[in-house]
Amino acid sequence: MNPNRKVLCVDDDPNVLSGFERNLRKQFALDFAPGGEPALKALKENGPYAVVIADMQMPRMDGIEFLQQVRGICPDTVRIMLTGNADQATAIRAVNQGHVFQFLSKPCSFADLGKVIEAGITQHQLITVERELLDKTLKGAVNILIEILSTLDAESYGHSHALWEYVSGFAKATQAPNVWLLETAGNALPDR
Repeated sequence: MNPNRKVLCVDDDPNVLSGFERNLRKQFALDFAPGGEPALKALKENGPYAVVIADMQMPRMDGIEFLQQVRGICPDTVRIMLTGNADQATAIRAVNQGHVFQFLSKPCSFADLGKVIEAGITQHQLITVERELLDKTLKGAVNILIEILSTLDAESYGHSHALWEYVSGFAKATQAPNVWLLETAGNALPDR
């Protein structure tokens, strides 16, 4: 199955996870986790996922805390909250703190859930295509400017390239997010 259709289902109720598997396994590449901590481990070991669905009420880490961490680890992953506690305060926290794409109340039909997951996968594809396009366009423009600099002023180009190597190595060694952004900034910094 297409890796862009990977979905992580997180719920402390094994019956809910079994229902996901029975009803959605033919449509999506599903992984399951019985809580926030095992789900974070799955994200790091098996991710990225296009979509993460999380229950709100889980022991040790509620769904909102979990989705906040998902956003930090995999910002492009689309986050969906599924909860039996559908009060307005929970919905507001889920949207504002968990940055959820959709907020669904239990019980939710698997047909409706499948549609929301499809919409989440489409959203994930849009996010990743936009990021890739921006990355290529911006890098291309910077590379053209660097080529011009190398022909006009070889000494400045040498300093700029050395700075780029330093910034690139630092960003990769520290596992900084958006390495391309730091590398591009390193290329664009003026010579001192």
